[in-house]
Formats: sequence, C-alpha cells, structure tokens
Amino acid sequence: MPGVLTTIFRILSYLGLGCLIVVPVRAAEYVVTPSVTVQETYDDNLFFYDMEDFECLVSADIELTARTERIYVSGSAGCDISEYRRHNELDGVDHAYEISAHALSSATSRLGISGRYIRDHTTDALEESGDVVERCERTRASVQPSAAIELDPRNRIEGSCSLSEARYELDRYTNHTAESLNVTWVHDLANERTSILFQIGGNLTDYETDLRQRTCLGLVGIDHRFTEDLKIELNGGGRYTKSKSPGGDKENTGFSGSLGLTWRFEKSALLVNISEEFTPSMYGEDMIRDRASISLRHRLSEKLKCGLITAYYKNRTEGIVRTREYETFSVHPSVNYRFGEYLHLQLGYSYTATGKEITSYSRERNRIYVRISSEWPLHP
Repeated sequence: MPGVLTTIFRILSYLGLGCLIVVPVRAAEYVVTPSVTVQETYDDNLFFYDMEDFECLVSADIELTARTERIYVSGSAGCDISEYRRHNELDGVDHAYEISAHALSSATSRLGISGRYIRDHTTDALEESGDVVERCERTRASVQPSAAIELDPRNRIEGSCSLSEARYELDRYTNHTAESLNVTWVHDLANERTSILFQIGGNLTDYETDLRQRTCLGLVGIDHRFTEDLKIELNGGGRYTKSKSPGGDKENTGFSGSLGLTWRFEKSALLVNISEEFTPSMYGEDMIRDRASISLRHRLSEKLKCGLITAYYKNRTEGIVRTREYETFSVHPSVNYRFGEYLHLQLGYSYTATGKEITSYSRERNRIYVRISSEWPLHP
C-alpha cells in the first residue's frame, strides 16, 4: 500500500486506538453487535458476462459502539465471501473497515472524524455504473473530518473535508486521489418546519494519467416538513469544472441538484430520490451520475414486510480520456419475515437492464435470491 493509502490506513488505526483510550470505560455505554448473513442467488447473466450461475455469499460483520454524554465512537469490520458453483475463477473475498468518532466540544459545537478502508472488486457497483467491466480487485480508503457550530438557535454552520484514494489491480483502470471541501450554512425558520441552506464546496481529483479535474459547486436548498410523516428536501445550483491534461485544458459548467421526498403512513413508507453528482471513476476522469429512485415499503404484519425499489441511473464522462455513457434501469421487489427478535428471512428478485446511448448495445439481467441474516446486540 504505497503513498497516501498507507498514510490513510495508519490514520485509521491511530484513530481507533485513540478513541478507545479517550472514552472513559466506566462512564461509557458499550454495545457489541456481531452479525452473519448467508445468501444463495441464481443469476441468469452473471455480471453481464453472458453466463448463468449460482452464487453463495457469506457475510460476517462486527460493530462496536461506545457512548457517553459528550462522545460517541463506532467501529466496524466485515468480510464478504462469495463462491460460484461453476465459475470458480470469480470466487472472491471482500473486506471493509470503518470507524467514526464524534464529540461535543462545547454546548454549541461538535467535532467529528470518520474513516473507511475497503478492498473489493470492480464489479461490486456494476448495476449502478451500467458498464460491463473486467473484474479485478480494487482498494479504496478515505478519511473525513467534520465540524458543526451553532451560531444561535436558528443558525448553524457545518463543514467537512475528505481525502480519498482508489487503486486498481489492473493497469487498464486508473488509480486516483481526491480531495473535497464543503461548507453549509443552515437557517431554521420561525415555523420550526422549514430550513434553508446555502452550500459551497468543491473537489479536486488527480489521476495517474496526469489529468487533474477541479469541480466547484454553489447550492441553495430547502428542507420542509409538511407533517410529522411528510418531508421534502430540495436543493440546486451551479457547477463549474476545469480539467487540466497534457492534451490541453477544458472548462465546463452545468446544473447540479437533488430532490428527496419521504412520506410515511401507518404501515407504509414512500421514499423518492433524484440527484446528480460529480465523482471520480475508474476510467481516468470524473463521471457525472444522474440517479432517480422510488422505494416503497409496507408492513403486512408485525413480522412480515414487503418492499419495492425502482431505480434509473445515467452515467457519463466528458470524453477527455474515455467516452462512457450508460443508462441502467432496475426493479427489485422483496419480502422479509422476522423469526423471533434477531433472525430474518428475505426472498427477493431483481431485474436490471443496461445500455449505451451512443450505440444499440443493451443487456438484461435477472436475479433471484434467498437470504438469511441474524445479529445479536451484546451489552458487556
């Protein structure tokens, strides 16, 4: 793990040790939660590779939280082991480690820091990217400090910055580092139902191909709660991007925004999300991601629940290094039954269709799965 990746991993380790030392043992409330999930899936078009197979996935995780009146610390570690009945060359093990700490430095201010280290495969985000990629291992790490200051009962300022890195096992995918900074001012109106926010921020991505992309954002938003069960979040603004490469400079402007709607009923819940974001990608340049999703959940009984998620994604690059433009549509119904307090059984089906706008390329994928999961919160 050369360079920045090693530094980030060390920061995560020191952060975890420091948090355990800072939190007073007697004053803290500790909760340890181990969990195990076993899932069997039939896939008729595995990773859109034109082959079918059965996948057995075993996930094991453990989470530790410690809480006092002023400090909250959480850490988790997990691994996913996947095995395929016929295509053993696709077997793999993914690892993920996360840690975060938040402290009330005073009655009106809060400090926080979080970190993540993940080792997985490029196909893990396949449905959202829409691209048929060659499967390879990738390593991602990030550290994100944050702070919030309450100026008065109606005004507060929130800020965060992050440093991240992604590295790929295959040379055809481009390693990169990214830095970002966001500052948000939130003003609560007198009706106690509405908040107005102003946000400025930006990110800088350096690719190993000597391409550097800088994006600046300015957003205005509103959060409004119509009732206790109906809430809407809306923001929008301008985006400016400047790319520097050996082939020359390129500038671009555009609109960026998001919409979120949450509507809860006695036994049901409806969630709607629409967003656009500018993120680093494996293709050697940043990617614009448009997303729209509708999620519906319904409780049939105390133990039986069902859900439906419909999503549309559009991903595109500006063509500085590679031209990529994909559309993806997915439908995912599921049924969840709870045995006792900690054991869950889920049956689900997902349909995914992906295609290119530039050509007539299109592919479909159907998956049927059975999942059994369990977790046991322990209070030492």
